[in-house]
Amino acid sequence: MNSLDQLRGMHLPAAPGVWPPAPGWWFIAALLMAVLGVMLWRWHRSRRINAYRREALRRAADIETARHPLLVALQLVRRTAYSADVASEWPSLPAVRLLERLDDFNRGRLATSLFAGRETAGLSTDSFQILCERIYSSEPPALTEGQRRELMVCVKRWIRHHQRSDLC
Repeated sequence: MNSLDQLRGMHLPAAPGVWPPAPGWWFIAALLMAVLGVMLWRWHRSRRINAYRREALRRAADIETARHPLLVALQLVRRTAYSADVASEWPSLPAVRLLERLDDFNRGRLATSLFAGRETAGLSTDSFQILCERIYSSEPPALTEGQRRELMVCVKRWIRHHQRSDLC
């Protein structure tokens, strides 16, 4: 009999366990948890800070159905500006200046829509003045469906994209 036939197979050690992981994996897990925590905190803060925008956008739909859409739009812009920054001058602005600023923000789209068929270059201040005088009269200015829609679009665009620093 050969002595090699008496040899047994090699005895291997047990495979390393999956748990507990190496220290490097603990570090990566802690880092991922910290990043996730910071992201959740920033998301929550952003939602809290912009809550006034969501509420204003919900109320912007009232512009199309309101009896006095221009008045409703101005009130909504004032409330939104006040909610964004209590020290803002926007809520106390006269209606003419408020419409001018809203028109400037929308690059003239508001004046073009409200005064369709007229030359609006340089005329918008006077036109806004006439329009604002009629807002508070017994016969408010009648806006067409397209003008109401454009007014709502301009107000919504301002609500979504205004910067708090622009309100002072």
